[in-house]
This record gives sequence, C-alpha cells and structure tokens, in this order.
Amino acid sequence: MPVRPALLLGADFILDDWFCVDLINNFKNHWRMSDPCTNLTQVQPGMIVSDSDDEKLYHHQAAACFEIIQGDTPISDDLQIIGGDGSDSILIPYEETTNDAVIWGLPIDPKRGLIFCDVADIGANFTGLITATGFPEINLVDLDLDSRIRLGFTADDKPTILLQSGAYYSLIQESQAEGLAGADLRIGLDESNRTLIICDRGDINTDFGLIASADPTMYIYSTAGTNKASFSWAEMIASWSYFFKVTNAVRFFLTSDLSSGNVFSVEGLGASNELTDTNAEQAWMYLKPQINMGTAPATGNYIGLLMDVTETNLGDGSASGNPNALMDLRISTVSKFRTYNTGYVRAGTLSAALADNDTFTTTIPDSWTGIVIVENTTDTTSGVYHLDGAALTVINQNAAFTTTQGTNDKINVYIAANLLTVENTWAAAKTVKVFFIGT
Repeated sequence: MPVRPALLLGADFILDDWFCVDLINNFKNHWRMSDPCTNLTQVQPGMIVSDSDDEKLYHHQAAACFEIIQGDTPISDDLQIIGGDGSDSILIPYEETTNDAVIWGLPIDPKRGLIFCDVADIGANFTGLITATGFPEINLVDLDLDSRIRLGFTADDKPTILLQSGAYYSLIQESQAEGLAGADLRIGLDESNRTLIICDRGDINTDFGLIASADPTMYIYSTAGTNKASFSWAEMIASWSYFFKVTNAVRFFLTSDLSSGNVFSVEGLGASNELTDTNAEQAWMYLKPQINMGTAPATGNYIGLLMDVTETNLGDGSASGNPNALMDLRISTVSKFRTYNTGYVRAGTLSAALADNDTFTTTIPDSWTGIVIVENTTDTTSGVYHLDGAALTVINQNAAFTTTQGTNDKINVYIAANLLTVENTWAAAKTVKVFFIGT
C-alpha cells in the first residue's frame, strides 16, 4: 500500500497508514526543513517545527507560525533568557547575588528599545512613530499607534520622559546644561502651543479656549475652571480679586537700566476695560495701611506714601513739554496737580483761549475754600483771589483785572450761578490759565 503524500506535509496519521524507515526519516526531515511554516502546507495547529535556514524553532498556531524564544541556564546563580540573535537579542537575567533584581538588556541604536503595545499590533511597523535614540528606552504606545510615552535618554546624562500626542510632544528632563555642580529639572513644552495648564483633575480634558502662545506660558485654573492666572517671561495675568497674599515685606528690584517706558504701569488693557459700578465708589488704586506703632515712649513715625528720589542727571523736559516733578496728576494728559522736584506745588490748572467778549467758566465744588490764581499768559498779568463758596475776595490783582462782569478792556473774574467765570473784554484774543489751591 503506498504511503499517503499528505503525511509528508503535516497531515494526521489515520488507521491503516503504512510506515517504513524512509517514511520515518521523511517525517524527521520535514520537522527540520527550509521554511517549514510555508512548505508544510498541511501543518497542524500546535506542531513544533525547526527551520534549517535560521536554526530557529517555530510553534504553529491556527494559520500562522510563531518563533519560540530559546533560553539557556548557565552554570551559576543567574537565570537568563536570550531572545533573537546578534544585535537583535535581548537578555533578561535574574542576578540574586549582586543586584537582586530583574535586569533587561535592550537592543539600542539603531533599534527602538522595548515597546509595549496592543497584542494585535505586535507585528506593526513603528518606525514612523519611534525614532531610534542610541540609548535603551521603553515606549508605551496607544491603540492607533500615533501617540506614546517614552522613558529614555535624549543624550548621555540626560534622562528624559517624552509625552507624544500625534505630531506634538513635550519633554521632562533632568539636565546639567548649566555646567554647575548639580542638575536641574526642565520641562520642554511642545512648540506648537507652548502652554502648561494646571487645573482640577475633572477638567483635565476641558477646552479652555486658549490660543497658542509665542513664549512658554503656564496657566493655573480655579476649581470651577472659570478663573485663571497665566505666567510667562513677559507678563503675569490674573482673573481673580486676590492676587498676592504675603506675610512679610514685598520688594521689587529693577535689575538693569530701563532706556524707555515706565517701570510700573497699571492700566486698562484696551478702551473697554473700565471701572463700571454705577452705584458705588470705585478706586483705581486702593491703599489701606494699618498702623500700630505702640504707645509712648514710641519714637517711630510712619509715611503713607514715600518717594525718595536720587537725581543724578536730569533732562529739561523739552521732549514732552513737561517739567521734572515728584508727582503730576492729570486728566487726559492735562496736569491738575503737580509737585515739582523743587518742592513747589501747582494745583487745579485750567487753560483756555478767549476771543473778544468770550468767557470761560468752571463749576465751583460745594463748600470749596481756597486760593484762585488767574493768569493772562498773553500779557503776563494776573489776579489772586480768595474763594469761599460763592464769595470772591481780591487778594492782589493787576490793573488789567476786575471782579465786575462786563468791564471793558479787562479780564473780569466773577461768580455767576455757582460758576467761576473769566471774561475777556479786550479787542484781541487772550489765553488765560486758572489755578486752584485749597480744600
């Protein structure tokens, strides 16, 4: 009876099959042959075969063959598992006498270290996601193979954690780049957005509506995720009421010369950012010191607002048209109260150009008492008056000034309907300035 050819291709034995020496040798040779996973067309699930080409064992499961990782046990206290060959091999020894640990020896450059992925992706090509670094590394890959976590090195002595989402990634790295006796921890933000967000755990995937930053920026959000503070090298912005809470003195230092601009600016960022309470007092800058210096014989003193200027070289003010001053309070660039650096004070200045028989008026605040100086800057003449409510008394005035309405060829200063009025009755136009000093 002839031998069934199927037996030579991996088929199961059946009753009445014939055997001979040659047949048994054929079986042996077919278990060890060139590319058995392809040539044994009727190989059965569970069979173990040997490939004479690469000298490896393969285990047949369902419709595919899988290499069997071979191991050896050296004559020592170490247990080793060696997989692959040459530069592709990995070594996993258990050393109980020296390290007492499981040690993985990973293939490096040009390999891609140890990759953890879904079992269905075991045979996937990861070259588009993982670039070989030349250092041992571990990669944890997501299900669609476009994101990962990498634990490894970017260079010698630079341990790094890489967090990659699609084409974007950030780095956390221990660095000795400064060349100091020690290392520092660095966070390298992805250069598409350059943002670091600290928020409540429940808001970790919330869209906060941020835009890409030109410089690395950190955002800290409130528990509700509605208020935030942002910090960058150029600015610090907060959207809550209480920003700084300190238990000791706060000091700010200018560490280099400032060639232009202001050291401190507190202003609305745009015309629409204003004080808008219609029913209560609001302050743009509110200072409320609390002083308790003890009882007698305390010898200290306090100053609510202290400015101690060191003057080295001064300009003449010709660029701006304003003099040097310790303080200047203005409305729409017009000075209303100025303390010159000489100590002189000018307050309540109003200015107007008056044609013939033209008048300039300003409302007198209720219960206001003080000194009013009216200057005719065209003719360099002036009048000085004491104003108490609606009563105007002459202290000293040039002959070209009167306190009577309608007097011709004069500058007339008088009160009319609770308005301080300056009238020009000269045939030519005059420019007048009005100064108020009082309470």
